[in-house]
Amino acid sequence: MTGLLSGLIYRFFNGAFFRKRGNGDLIRDDRGETNIIAIVLIIIVVIAVAAIFREKIFDLIGRLFTKVDSGVEDF
Repeated sequence: MTGLLSGLIYRFFNGAFFRKRGNGDLIRDDRGETNIIAIVLIIIVVIAVAAIFREKIFDLIGRLFTKVDSGVEDF
């Protein structure tokens, strides 16, 4: 009887150990979701900066096209 009881206790604690290890794996898998959140936040910041500096960005692009056009005409 003692052997049977110790076997059951061993299986119980061994199973509990593996369940804890399994939960740890789930925690490690959540890193992907954290990375997705970080990427979304970076995209939001880039869009906000583009909205704030919209006029300056359009002016810069206009000056670049003007220089390209004058360079093509000289060629």
